[in-house]
Amino acid sequence: MLKVLICEDQMENALYLKGILEEIEGIEVVGHAPDGTTAVTMVKNLSPDAVFMDIGLPGMDGLSTIEVISGIAPDVFTVVTTAYPGYALDAYRLYVYDYIVKPYGRARVIKTVANIMKMKEDRDKGIHIPARNRVGRIVIRTRDEIIFLNQHEIVMVERSEAKSCIHTVKEVFETYDSLSSLEERLDKDMFFRSHRGYLVNMHYIDRIISYGRKAYAIKFKNIKKEALISYSRISILEALIS
Repeated sequence: MLKVLICEDQMENALYLKGILEEIEGIEVVGHAPDGTTAVTMVKNLSPDAVFMDIGLPGMDGLSTIEVISGIAPDVFTVVTTAYPGYALDAYRLYVYDYIVKPYGRARVIKTVANIMKMKEDRDKGIHIPARNRVGRIVIRTRDEIIFLNQHEIVMVERSEAKSCIHTVKEVFETYDSLSSLEERLDKDMFFRSHRGYLVNMHYIDRIISYGRKAYAIKFKNIKKEALISYSRISILEALIS
């Protein structure tokens, strides 16, 4: 059972969201908070697994409320529901799980809840989800866009000239963020610096092959692209995976 708290000052919006959530099997809506202060109190008393949070609240705004909640209940999945897309970067810096812009439909909420339920199930089974990165997302700036990538979809990152190429299971994104900057922001339990020019997702590694003396490459399960790995880093990678 996933216990959900709704924090929304507009009753009409709260009832709409509550109606969607209660249609989903395995969901219990444990309460509704009309403001941030009440939400903090209800988190302490009701111990919800997830909080759906509006930003434009009376008194303490939604982002400030999320910051307080993350301090008292770091394992709570927070989902922002707002009419203001401009706060997305600020929200993801607080490691919210998702950012849903109003007006939204049932399918959008159901998809987010399904992902949260899967992550909670993994956590309950003892599969480690680092609190710092439980959101599973990273914000990437390209020349024309700001993209919110799920970290588990990133297979590898390659430094190419002045850009970093992020290879996901579906496509490739180019950003001017440095490899060191990306390494700092990515989940350290998932990503490994195999070479000065490469970051790899350990979950996708299939094998390491030799191309000759001191020349080694990583092959992945989902893409044909390979990543270099320094010989001195192979034993470290083996220890991390085993």
